[in-house]
Amino acid sequence: MWRIARHIVAIGLVTVIPLVGRTMAADDLIDKMLKAADQAAQEQMDKMNKAGEEQSQQQQPSQPQRRQPPTQQQSPQPQSASPQTPSPSAGAQADAPGTCCTPEATAAIAKQVGKYDVLGIKLGMPAKEAAAILKTRGFQFKPETLKYDVLPDALIYGVYAINEVLVRKSGVQPGAEKIYVALTMPPNPQVVTKVNRFILFTKETAPTQQGLIGDLEKKYGPVSYAAPLTNLSAPGVQDLYWVDDAQGNRLKDQTNNQGYENELLNQCRGKATFSSAGGSGEYANSPGSGHEIQIDSGQVKKGLEEGYIATVGAYMGEQCASHNIIHVRLYYGGSIGISAPGVVGAMTVVIGNGPLHRSATDASHKFLMESAKRRDIKEKEGAQKNRPAL
Repeated sequence: MWRIARHIVAIGLVTVIPLVGRTMAADDLIDKMLKAADQAAQEQMDKMNKAGEEQSQQQQPSQPQRRQPPTQQQSPQPQSASPQTPSPSAGAQADAPGTCCTPEATAAIAKQVGKYDVLGIKLGMPAKEAAAILKTRGFQFKPETLKYDVLPDALIYGVYAINEVLVRKSGVQPGAEKIYVALTMPPNPQVVTKVNRFILFTKETAPTQQGLIGDLEKKYGPVSYAAPLTNLSAPGVQDLYWVDDAQGNRLKDQTNNQGYENELLNQCRGKATFSSAGGSGEYANSPGSGHEIQIDSGQVKKGLEEGYIATVGAYMGEQCASHNIIHVRLYYGGSIGISAPGVVGAMTVVIGNGPLHRSATDASHKFLMESAKRRDIKEKEGAQKNRPAL
């Protein structure tokens, strides 16, 4: 597979529109590009369904024509089996062994992971719905894309949004807010696979540490791990994690536990599934660097060209692929001119789901590899017709 990937030319990251442009222009462009992605996904599914029908007909050649409709209804296995299968908890891993990493598996997982949200944007939500929420909240946004010469259209892998404060003022000023929505790519249905948020409060809007944590617990439930409250002093940060396992069960408070659960958390939190900007937002100790919440385009390319395991490593690949993690980092208020301890000056939030990221990444990787194969076959067939003068 890697030999094929080396011959794929990535044209690179495309900044499609300026953030100061009109939101209507962004809407039009996103609609156009998402339509192309949806069309590619539909073509891939039609191809798979057609292959299933042909295989079914080959297995039953003696059946008369009038008996074909029941056979055709039985061929899309994921659709017919799903009503009979108990639905796991939100955030649980939906795909059974052997069914992972197809557009159908990605769609099934996406329907079950929408338990958690950031400002109403949920994991598994269709991209257009997420864009509508950003627009309603007054954010200006742009899609971020990668282009490969073996694919007809650019791949949208994320949407980057900023509020009016960042549009009007240079630098990250009090009141600034950013949101990054990561998206699945063809042939998957295009849905939200990760949400990142950064907000820098003002002196008038800065909450207390304990009050904000209480609100977060109301929203996300019991905390799996929390750094001590005393960490939020000059200068300092406090980290909080909510971790659900493959069955959607919440890991209990691991604050004082040095066992496997904390090792898992330490290994997975810096991986592409659960971190932002290649880890800069994850480990930043000040809002000045923590505000960089954009996804690392290099990690996106790596996943497309080499698969999911390449982005997380073989050692923790399966463990990290089965969890849902919410990470919140609270920053000391000194950045906005507040010296009192226990007051939050800024906050970052990252929500990621391992099963969704794994299925979507490997499905897109296979899609890209197959496109490269088809291109190579076509080029070779064309070359076979050439007969140069000797």
